[in-house]
Amino acid sequence: MLLEIKQKKEKIKQVSDLQLTMKEMLYKKMKSSVPSICNQGPTIFLILGVNGVGKTTSIAKMAHYYKKKGHSVLLAAADTFRAAAIDQLELHASRTETRIVKQNITLTQELLSTMRLRAQKQKVNN
Repeated sequence: MLLEIKQKKEKIKQVSDLQLTMKEMLYKKMKSSVPSICNQGPTIFLILGVNGVGKTTSIAKMAHYYKKKGHSVLLAAADTFRAAAIDQLELHASRTETRIVKQNITLTQELLSTMRLRAQKQKVNN
């Protein structure tokens, strides 16, 4: 709604100008922060987000940042929906010389069948 008002007020006609205006509006809303690290015991970051927004790359950047600050970093790969994400995180762990724990995801036919049945039951019950 605010974008529409701004578009009319500034008489924006080009899509590229509208996109730039939207970026400027969003940039003003964004805040940067550095989370505090617990001095006793581990600090855990849970990274969530939709596909394709750069979660894995951001995790690698965080690992590099905290390692440079002298912290011990351990990555835990837990993406169960995209096995390639675990491989990608493993590559970043190697590049940043960071330890990683991961599980080996191999879906047997039995497990796939069970998952299909559960999904079908949920579909019927909803």
